[in-house]
Amino acid sequence: MKPSPNKSLKSISKRSYVLLAIYICFSIICFTLSIFPLLSEIAYRKGHVYSTEAKIYNYRYLNRFNYAFKEYERAVKYFPWETHYAMEYIKDLETYALKIKSPSEKKKLFEKALFLINRIQYIDNINPWFNSKKASILFHLYRLTQSQTYLTQSFHYSRQACYSDYENPIFMLNHENILHQGGKLSEAYYYYNKAVSIDSRFPESHFNLADIYTRLNYRSLALNTYLKVKELNPNFQSIDSIILKTYVSLSEFVKGEAYILKYNLYNTKNLKTLETICYYYFVQDKFDTALSYFTLYFSLSTKPIHTLTKEFNRLYIESLTKAGLNNVAFDYITTLIETSNDSNYFRNLKKSLNL
Repeated sequence: MKPSPNKSLKSISKRSYVLLAIYICFSIICFTLSIFPLLSEIAYRKGHVYSTEAKIYNYRYLNRFNYAFKEYERAVKYFPWETHYAMEYIKDLETYALKIKSPSEKKKLFEKALFLINRIQYIDNINPWFNSKKASILFHLYRLTQSQTYLTQSFHYSRQACYSDYENPIFMLNHENILHQGGKLSEAYYYYNKAVSIDSRFPESHFNLADIYTRLNYRSLALNTYLKVKELNPNFQSIDSIILKTYVSLSEFVKGEAYILKYNLYNTKNLKTLETICYYYFVQDKFDTALSYFTLYFSLSTKPIHTLTKEFNRLYIESLTKAGLNNVAFDYITTLIETSNDSNYFRNLKKSLNL
């Protein structure tokens, strides 16, 4: 005979019920532990999509960062032990803060980034990448608040990153930059040289080293170092403009001319470089040549003339007068007096040039 259902249930021991309960609890725990990382990854991916949308078309859709931040918050909340999510959040907070204008809003964003990096370091206080990023955030806060506490802490954490991995030129470069911008030129000089000796392929180290030479008035050393930057990265930020200005400061106009010819700068479309070439020929009293580059500049620029710098407009007006084109200079300066916020400056310039 088959046992009745009631009899079968009664035959299950108490021990079996305990084991069943343990299995059920274990299953619930496993499910929970697996579902939260999944939700965190989904939120992170959505945040990454929003931040990517914010960055395209030269940050045209900047407000997308706010949507990204909400998703990053969820990712960090669901799985707080995964430092990667928090670091990506911090990077986008930094990117967004550097793009907006409000100092108070910038400060809030960097304070949020500092809170996140502190929480990351509670989990892992050894990783040199975290120390390096924390140093950068603290330096941003120093620039906004001028608090010496932030500056001192920034020096400390960038140094800690170097000590943790003293063969890594990236940490060295970050520490150098903070020392450099914080006014500690002698220390920055030491670390720049050390970074170059470890890996000489980083143009940033050479560029900043050249800037220190310039500040200390070692212009020949600065020029050679800037030329090294040009060799490593021909498109490095405004490097042609800086090199030409250094040639002017050394009065090495023949070498400067050779540099212009070597790199075909007479065909450049870079407005900053063109500004410097105009100045380069102006200081040599080659006003016709300077004016030809001014003409090229205006053909490429989309800015109204009243938004250009006073120095650039003064240079153009003086080039016109010294080339004997007083009528053109008169019309140009009259337009500036009518449209510029510095109309008094241009009135006085007009008077001094007898226009």
